[in-house]
Amino acid sequence: VVTALLVAVTLGSIFAAAYFKESARRETNLAEREQLANQQSQRDRKEAIEQRDHSRRQSADLALDKGIALAREGHADRGLFWMLEALKAAPDDADGFRKMARWNLGAWLGQVHKTLRIIETGSQCNELAFSHDGRSFATGYTPVDRSRAEPIDLWHTASGRKLPAWPDAFSPFAFRGDGKVLVAADAKQHVLAIDLVTERVLWTSQQLPGEFWEKVEFSPDARTILVTCSEGGQRVSLWRLDASTGRQLGEPIRSRGWAAFAPDGRTVAIRRVENAKAYIDVLDLPSLRRSASWQAAEIDLYQLLFSSDARSLFVSEPRGGMLTDKRYVGQIWDAGTGKPITPPMAMTGFANFPPSADSL
Repeated sequence: VVTALLVAVTLGSIFAAAYFKESARRETNLAEREQLANQQSQRDRKEAIEQRDHSRRQSADLALDKGIALAREGHADRGLFWMLEALKAAPDDADGFRKMARWNLGAWLGQVHKTLRIIETGSQCNELAFSHDGRSFATGYTPVDRSRAEPIDLWHTASGRKLPAWPDAFSPFAFRGDGKVLVAADAKQHVLAIDLVTERVLWTSQQLPGEFWEKVEFSPDARTILVTCSEGGQRVSLWRLDASTGRQLGEPIRSRGWAAFAPDGRTVAIRRVENAKAYIDVLDLPSLRRSASWQAAEIDLYQLLFSSDARSLFVSEPRGGMLTDKRYVGQIWDAGTGKPITPPMAMTGFANFPPSADSL
């Protein structure tokens, strides 16, 4: 019995020793593997940082080269933008590059437009418009409560001197193309035409209904004044007045949201909603005859824009997204036939035609 007990204890000790030895070996292997994994992770992280910094340095180099090239071509304002982008993109340890970018920023800063003067209006201002000759400009303030609106002020651009104004003239307002006539609203929803040379009111229109006046503008040929009045929501009415007499020309044009007037002053594009469907209408002025019409994809509208030759119409519509991350789809249409010229294009902001109308 004693012998058997000794044999059993001996065998148990042998097996226990083997077990603990194997456990220790496994723990050692696991620790080694973890160490190797940590070392590999550190190498991968270092390599990723190096690749990121290399990519940032390449982007910064390209941005700086572009900025310097634009500045040398006479576009210092755009060049400074890209130089600043280069400074932002540069890696944290690129001290030499950052110094060079700052040096270029300082060197070209003097080539951009400088502030001529600062004019204190003495009152709140949320609207400003220059005359087309640039010799004068007007400022105005229109709060949500129009009963608290303040009369517009006129200013001499070169001197900043305040010019004689009219206490009955309020926003919105617009200058005629020659800069000699200003049209504006009054407190009772009339339109005033003011001769800036003789300093007298040429005419006063009849009262125009509407919850809120959004815009007063001259047509491109300066023969017609177009008044945009809100009727609640996105519904608007477009009133047409004779620019010489202030006489109302026909019934108002009903639209939803945006409207666009062709450069020739004889065509207008509007958004019409009928039976829960939206349409784009191209109307001839002053007859309001519909020369083209097609159904739009969305009820809401973001932008309507005629090309400079009035042959094409750009239409963009929202496509969901958050307020800070809005997405739009734009398309160019033939303004004469209502047929699409381009496929839909994704966009995130406004578009515009250059004067030649051969691109967007």
